[in-house]
Formats: sequence, C-alpha cells, structure tokens
Amino acid sequence: MSTGTPKKGKKIKKGKAPQKKSLNRRVGILAAVAVGVAVVALGAIFFISNSGSSSSGQAGNFPVQVGSPGPGEEAPPIELPSTEGGTFDLSSATAQGETVLLYFQEGLMCPPCFDQIKDMEAQSGAFEELGIDRTVSITNDPLDALEQKVEQEGITMPPVLSDPNLAVSKTYDANKYGMMGGSHNGHTFIVVGPDGEIQWRADYGGAPDYTMYVPVPDLLADMREGLEGGHRRPMVDVTLLTQENCAFCEQAKEVLGRLSAEYPISVSVLDLDTPEGQALGERGGVMFPPGIFVDGEPFSYGRPSEKKLRRELDRRLGAAGRSPCSRR
Repeated sequence: MSTGTPKKGKKIKKGKAPQKKSLNRRVGILAAVAVGVAVVALGAIFFISNSGSSSSGQAGNFPVQVGSPGPGEEAPPIELPSTEGGTFDLSSATAQGETVLLYFQEGLMCPPCFDQIKDMEAQSGAFEELGIDRTVSITNDPLDALEQKVEQEGITMPPVLSDPNLAVSKTYDANKYGMMGGSHNGHTFIVVGPDGEIQWRADYGGAPDYTMYVPVPDLLADMREGLEGGHRRPMVDVTLLTQENCAFCEQAKEVLGRLSAEYPISVSVLDLDTPEGQALGERGGVMFPPGIFVDGEPFSYGRPSEKKLRRELDRRLGAAGRSPCSRR
C-alpha cells in the first residue's frame, strides 16, 4: 500500500535549472549578435572609407588636416622594433642623409591600411622620384602579430614598426586623427628631411570622413604639391580645447574636419585637463569646453558655430590675400 512518500534512490529535480540554462543560452546568443553587429559596423566604415576612391592623381581630392608638429618643426625621435628585424631609429636614418616617409595607421583591425602599404610598395619608384629614401609604417599592434600579418600579405617594404602604447605616435598626435577615440592612430603621412625637420604632413583620418585609404596617385600629388610649395605652413592655426564626455567637443571636431577640407588651416587638439590646456583656457576665458582659438586668439567656447567660424576664416584669409579654397 502506497504511503505517498517518494521511493529512496530517486531525486526530485529542481525546477529552476532549465530556466538557468535557457538564460545562459539567451545571453550567449545576444553576445554573439553584438559581436556580429560590431564587425558589420566596422566593415561598413571601412567600405565607406574605400568607396569613391577612384584616383585622378590630383592634389586635394581627399579632405586633409595638418596636425602638430607640422612642416618646419623638428620631428620627435622614433626608435621602435621593426618587422624586418632589429630596431628602426629615425635619427640614424636622417643622419645618413635619408628623407623618410612616416605612415601612421590603425593597424590589424584596418584592412584598407594594409592595402595602402601594398599599393605603396607596388609604386615605390614614384616615391623615390619625389626624393623619399625610406618609408616606414607605425601602428600599436604587438610585433609578433605584425610579423605574421606582413608574411600573410607578402609585404616586404615598407616595414611596420610596433608602438604598443602609442608612446611615439602620441608625440606626433597621430592618434588624434582616427575613428577610435585616441586609442589607435588615424591615417597620417609625414615626410622628415635629412635635417630632422618635418617637410610635409597630411592627416587624412580625422572626422567627419575618417579616410583609411588614399589612392597612391592622389597621395603622391598631395605630397608633390606640399614639397614643391616651399614647405609653407597653413595660413591659419586653429586650436581646439576639449574634454572627455563632451558632446559639443565631438561636434567641434566634425566642424573643423569639414572646414579643413576647404580652408588652409592647421588644427591641433589640446585636452583642457592638462596643465597646458588649463593655462590656455584661463588665458582665453574659456568657461567650459570646447574652446576654439584662431591664430592663438580666443574665438569661442561652448557649442560651436560653423557659420561664425567660416566668417572668421574668410575675414582672416581675405585680409591675407588668399582664397579660402586655394589649397584644393
């Protein structure tokens, strides 16, 4: 006769286990979807960077900014491990009378950046005709990963230098012209002469276009125009004071990115929290970011006005006898 008591040896299953498994499965699916979306988003960005990149071999086809240090200034030292073995030392190269082209790029997560290297290698003779003796590329990926990448891609020249903590890249402000918020370089080219001075600079990777590939004929045309122009600095220097978690700061970067494609301006970005930024902000009466200075003079702070800034650039360039679109 049954007493209703469970028989020994049988375990009563807990009811919550299936729910836990189901929850873990849902979390796993969501994580996979998130990763997939991120990959697709990056792919879209890279596609847009490369779309419309048909080459005409003319200067000014791609928006460009000129960061700091710029033409006429001494190039900061570079001593980094190279994929061709050993260490590349910029001062040693220039001491031997070489003119060096530096290419700062985003790294392994940027397929167009390595397409750029391969196309530059294929047309190395054209760079030699411009007086370039050596070219090196610089990114923040570890050396072993870069060595594997160049072997896979069949790249022999130019070598890629590993700058893991961006210690060198930051001295050139190359990480301020990319899409990753300063954690990676953008798409910056710099020519350093035998005297150790910068002869030409172009930062293609900044907002709003985030260009990650420049057809070699167009790159050569920009270089030729800059190098044959007497190494002139841009007519107007613009300094942007920024701060983290500042929506207006990002808006100001986009505005200056658009204007730099139309006006001969040099844009430098300075963090308001640094001693230099604080000193400049106090001198210019910047109450809150972003602060904009034109040729060292305070222009505005807070929400940027593209219309007012255009008028100011037109005024200054008009007074100097230069056309606003003279650099295109």
